Amino acid sequence: MEKHYSAYFFDLGGTLLALEHDEIARSETGKVTLLPGVRDHLLSLVGTPVFVITNQAGVALGHLSEATARSFIDQVNAAVGQVITDYRICMHHPLAGCPCRKPQPGMVLDLARTHAINLAEAAYIGDTANDEQCAQRAGVGTFLWAPAFFREI
Repeated sequence: MEKHYSAYFFDLGGTLLALEHDEIARSETGKVTLLPGVRDHLLSLVGTPVFVITNQAGVALGHLSEATARSFIDQVNAAVGQVITDYRICMHHPLAGCPCRKPQPGMVLDLARTHAINLAEAAYIGDTANDEQCAQRAGVGTFLWAPAFFREI
């Protein structure tokens, strides 16, 4: 990683964690799988704010509990030495019109306000057009595609 950003915003599924049928993949015991490069990259960000934002409509749709959705991020944080500063989860139904559901910028803006982050100097790492649109709408200075970001170390 050549450039240092004021903060990093990461999508969860498909960026940090493996997906299966557009849902976060997990074992029968609920264990999630980090994607290649995630652990080393996040460990290299110690001392810089690291945030995770994720849509988890499965909660509103009834296939996922709030505790399970939160456990996904807790598992990532444990695997990467507790470098995640904070996170936001949109658990609303996809048709609810929620201002926090990506591609809307609500979660990014809330984290930036809470932690006094200059978004123009921050980076957002994601794997979908929704992530890219969310970064643009929030005014995040740099959007990076996850596969490319996690190869650069």
